[in-house]
Amino acid sequence: MPLRELSFVSTQPITSLPYFRYRVRLNAAVDAASLPGELGKLTSSLKWKHKVAILSDPSNAAILSPVPLSSQDDRYTILAQEQIDLASQHYEHFLFQVCNFALFKAFENAKNPPRIDRILKRIYSPAPSANLSANQTSNLIEGQRYLTFDFIRDWHQHLVLILDFASQFYSRLTLEELGIENLKPGDRLVHTYDGKVCEFLAIGQATINTPLVELGNNSLVQYHLQKDNLTEQLINSLNLSTPVLMVRYSSGNKDFDAPHMPQLLRQLYDREDVDNDLFNEQIWPIAEKVTKAIQSVQFLNTKNRFNLSNYLPVNFSTSLRETQNLQHFTEGKRSKNLDFGQRAIAGKSQPILVAYPTAGVGNYHLLEKPAEIKAAILYPQPWESQALSYTEALKKEMDRFGINLKRFSQPYDPHNQIQIREICQNLKKECEFVIAYVPKPGEEYFTREVNPYKLIKRQLVLRKLPSQMITKSTLNRRWNDFIVRNIILGINAKLGYLSWRLNEMPGTAQAFIGLDIGRKDNVAVGASAFFIDASGQMIGWSNAQFQAFRETFDREKLKNLLMDLVSLYRHQFHLPLQHLVIHRDGKVQDEEFQAISELKTQLADEGLKYLDVVEVIKSGTCRAVLWNPESVENPYTNPQKGWGWEHCRHEAVILTTGDREAKVSPNSSPRPLRIRRRLGETDLLTLAEQVYWLSEMQVGTTQTIRLPITTYYADRAAEFALEGLIPVGIQQDKCLWFL
Repeated sequence: MPLRELSFVSTQPITSLPYFRYRVRLNAAVDAASLPGELGKLTSSLKWKHKVAILSDPSNAAILSPVPLSSQDDRYTILAQEQIDLASQHYEHFLFQVCNFALFKAFENAKNPPRIDRILKRIYSPAPSANLSANQTSNLIEGQRYLTFDFIRDWHQHLVLILDFASQFYSRLTLEELGIENLKPGDRLVHTYDGKVCEFLAIGQATINTPLVELGNNSLVQYHLQKDNLTEQLINSLNLSTPVLMVRYSSGNKDFDAPHMPQLLRQLYDREDVDNDLFNEQIWPIAEKVTKAIQSVQFLNTKNRFNLSNYLPVNFSTSLRETQNLQHFTEGKRSKNLDFGQRAIAGKSQPILVAYPTAGVGNYHLLEKPAEIKAAILYPQPWESQALSYTEALKKEMDRFGINLKRFSQPYDPHNQIQIREICQNLKKECEFVIAYVPKPGEEYFTREVNPYKLIKRQLVLRKLPSQMITKSTLNRRWNDFIVRNIILGINAKLGYLSWRLNEMPGTAQAFIGLDIGRKDNVAVGASAFFIDASGQMIGWSNAQFQAFRETFDREKLKNLLMDLVSLYRHQFHLPLQHLVIHRDGKVQDEEFQAISELKTQLADEGLKYLDVVEVIKSGTCRAVLWNPESVENPYTNPQKGWGWEHCRHEAVILTTGDREAKVSPNSSPRPLRIRRRLGETDLLTLAEQVYWLSEMQVGTTQTIRLPITTYYADRAAEFALEGLIPVGIQQDKCLWFL
């Protein structure tokens, strides 16, 4: 049965798309930092004036247009113009922007146009789904499906349209009907009139009828009357003394705050706020997604609706795109590639090689483990009986793994910050681990003012003590082998032991570095780097804290960071590092690429011969479809994990999860990863297979993780570092604090 992509190829290649490039000077005084934003505003205005895709090219201070622009305009002066071809590889980024515009325009010109979110690239279904559920506060939740998309080009310049479907959930009630007293900072909100999303900050001092300077001395009521956002029924029912809400919008790399009306906002809900049964009903299985995607393509093909720049119609094949150079990484010599150590059979040692982590852990195998753990057990006083009983059962399970849990117990008051601090500070010197039973939000004894989880973690970081938190919901569940064994794996990994390793890594790479950035209040913490050897063992890691307004590393700090980590390799293995692969979570920014390119030359003097730089991309990836043309009832199903194939020039797709790992819903489809080679000569699918095997090395749990540990660990560490829950700086520590 062939594997296909949920994407569609244009019937003809895109070989030419003529455009004019106008280099301009803005007539208003604009500094370099503000130029991209101001140029974007200008091109947006021109786009709607001419009804064509006019683009901003800030790196060249230029405007790209398919039609001639007037040389007379109060806003800009044309300095030079030239004709370019957006179909050439150099301008491919701009070509895809034109494609986005063409797709939006095709749906906007439909008989009953849907609502469109251009920033998020979503085309919403014409109407919300039926009332789905009443949540715990008895407010009805509404679900609305949307179509999302992306574009690439294949090796022969054909355009490839990638389609997918998802859902958004929000309250049917406005915030006025819902009540604003329960709002928390950070809650996501959605406009009732255009579907734009914002974030709640605080309840303001003014009312919706107070004249506001930022609105030209208009009130919010007057402003939205002018915008036609208020229905007659709403106008008649307005309580003019309603306080304004302060909300935050994210636009590109800049955030801005604004006042808003509770009557025009609804609350957005996350997946965990929606009942499982109703969430499952909202998700289309892969066969339904294929059907709807084909119908969407047929819609675009009819009447040449998808038209680039008004004179180049593009039609797409209605057959799913075939995969190129398809490989299954878990077949053949690497079918059992996870090494759990040795066992004695008939007096001889034999390796324990398995296909999945559960096969090793289920038989109580661990590659590395401590013979004994001296642990403090902390628990709220009212939970004493239940917590100690659970700890005793946990000890017996650890005994089966050959680990002796030596413990002493200490109750605490979950409402008393001072007492909790003192308990953590006065733990016995021989204590090497802490198991803490803590309430989580929504559970009894939890308060945001204390939050025992974060308080205990922060205190233990100061003492360099790793810990394992167990919530009341876990205590209340029936004994579950899967959960308990994952707790043991977490403890083992946090103590720095490797529960299993890779038997063989494809290619010649000796080590991998994962880069990611976490941001909070304009302070970026680069959980820079998780330095992993070819067997999946951590060599070292670092969190570097610095100011940042974009998700990019400072050039010099990145170079120093990578140099320090490479030095760790030489120190540990007493050999120069000859082949390094860098995984960047998301896009490698221009400054980062320049820094790495410069560093490559420096490291060559230290013995480095090969350097690959790979972007690990979580979004915009096509779904994978297993197609069985002989099955009439169910020709489209979810594939198993382990597949990889070439997607386009320098890009590959990897299924790190499969049909067995569809956790969120029985209807859900695995979301593949996409990788992009930015630097290096290693075969693309070798790089893809390396990412796959590193996704199997999340040694703190047997649960399948979509990401490789290089970027997954870096992402987790960034999140913890932002909360002050792990140490910062270069670490040779192998303890996985953040699991």
